[in-house]
Amino acid sequence: MQLGIIGLGRMGGNIARRLMLNGHTTVV
Repeated sequence: MQLGIIGLGRMGGNIARRLMLNGHTTVV
């Protein structure tokens, strides 16, 4: 699963980290 998170600040960063830890490919 690939997700793109742009400009969501701390909440977006935390979500991105969780997704990365879950093994998803995240592009910030």
